Amino acid sequence: MDINKIGLIEQDTEHLQKILKPIFADENKEVEDESNTPKPFVSDIQGLNNEHAGLFHFLIAKKDWSKEEIDEQCKKLGLMVDGALETLNEFALDKTGEQLIEEYDGVFSIELETTKELLK
Repeated sequence: MDINKIGLIEQDTEHLQKILKPIFADENKEVEDESNTPKPFVSDIQGLNNEHAGLFHFLIAKKDWSKEEIDEQCKKLGLMVDGALETLNEFALDKTGEQLIEEYDGVFSIELETTKELLK
């Protein structure tokens, strides 16, 4: 065995490891970043797309909502507030004959009986 040749190979290997380490570290980071990305909501309600189903599930978590709370959630879902609320109410009217959301003095209330019917 040629000791000098082995030494050169070790130096080349160390040099390549220094070059490749950041590349493979970035690839591993991208895989980790992808696993931390929240999965989009998939609609479990026939007749609503994913975004509107996501808003529906958000809204039925409590009885009353402020306009600001709904605005914030719609923004996250990429929905326009008035259109999204109208879509949910039309959906509820078609399925139950009742509206899902009623507004009184700036407070948006979720109709519990309508919610129960829609979840059947």
